[in-house]
Amino acid sequence: MTFRVLKPTYRLNGKKNYIDGKVIDWCDLDYIRLGYADDMQDALDKFPRNFINGYSPILEWVGGRLH
Repeated sequence: MTFRVLKPTYRLNGKKNYIDGKVIDWCDLDYIRLGYADDMQDALDKFPRNFINGYSPILEWVGGRLH
């Protein structure tokens, strides 16, 4: 199996809401491609959980058998 390893990133889009007197800034969600892995353990070995890589990688299946 092959998975693309993704890291979520958030970008302020300039929209705001006011809830209970607090300002809430809205963000757009994008993904940075870190590389490829065979499974979650392989992804964690290649891209350990930290602030730079994101705390938990997101795996996107790109090919191979699922079972």
